[in-house]
Amino acid sequence: MAKVRLKGKKYINTVVSHEDGTKAAVYDKATMIAAKAELRLNMAKHRTGASQIKLEQGRVDSYVTLVDPAAMKIEFGHWLVHYGNPTPVYIPGLYVLTGAAGLAA
Repeated sequence: MAKVRLKGKKYINTVVSHEDGTKAAVYDKATMIAAKAELRLNMAKHRTGASQIKLEQGRVDSYVTLVDPAAMKIEFGHWLVHYGNPTPVYIPGLYVLTGAAGLAA
């Protein structure tokens, strides 16, 4: 009787993720997300030009990042602080990356 030996999920993920076709497909998707994110960022009302979208390709994955000292506030929003004093005014986030990836409106 023949024996069947199954490979684990981690092994299969490692093999598939390092194939050239997979890496190229992931980079193509990241390129599309970066273009959408750039568009969403440029459509912002008070765009100063200081923030930018960065696309990088690693050994396996590709990365799209929002580069700005206030990136978290731009993406997710924040409470307005006026001269060091908190205010009840909430500034909503732009969800530049989240929206470009199709995870939020």
